[in-house]
Amino acid sequence: EIIEKDEKDQVVKKTSEYLSNITELTGLISLPASKNNEIKQIEFLNLSENKILAVIVLSNNKVENKILSFNKKFSDSDLQQASNYLNSLISNKSISSIRKVILSELNQVRKDMNTIMLSAINLGKEVFIDKEIQSQDELLISGQTKLMQFEDLSDVNKLKTLFEAFNEKRNILSLFDKSITSDGVKIFIGSESGFNVLDDCSVVSAPYKFEDDVIGVLGVIGPKRMAYDRVIPIVDVTARLLSEALKS
Repeated sequence: EIIEKDEKDQVVKKTSEYLSNITELTGLISLPASKNNEIKQIEFLNLSENKILAVIVLSNNKVENKILSFNKKFSDSDLQQASNYLNSLISNKSISSIRKVILSELNQVRKDMNTIMLSAINLGKEVFIDKEIQSQDELLISGQTKLMQFEDLSDVNKLKTLFEAFNEKRNILSLFDKSITSDGVKIFIGSESGFNVLDDCSVVSAPYKFEDDVIGVLGVIGPKRMAYDRVIPIVDVTARLLSEALKS
């Protein structure tokens, strides 16, 4: 039986609750961006000595602008070539897919990559990862209050800051970006997350797929002294099961 889109969304949403209930931790899952959030093209324009305007056209013809600051000076010709190269990589892809492409390219800077190609990837990183273009990616969070049971996280101010981060979501989505290119489970213990608000927590995450394309990340947040030997297999299996459910 083919699962319709709204049914798929329901499956994804239920997965966050399932993860929270079975691990007794906070369950997280990023929802894939909708078709309207695919990027049609991107152009870069010089504004001043070290400022560049990125003009991003979405597939629904909505336009977003981002101002970027760089130490080096780009000629108009450089920016046009960078736009052309980046568009060859990202055109008609969702923002989550674009992040995956850019992170992958940065992870394996090739010997045959010339200066313009490298500049294009760095410009793309600034736009789609560092500047947080509004992809409308959703982050579903279940079982936030489960964290109140742990002595390590019982400080009221710590919990307040953590709950504010859950509400704001951007930092956690940025953290999940680091899991997009991972093959299987990725673990961030304390300060490894790169966000102070998560210094007393651990995040166990794994990407999930639809038709062999990674479309989101799921995971749990809990104290650093969690039962990793139990939680890691649960996160791993859940990501695999969700991928199978979406495919079936």
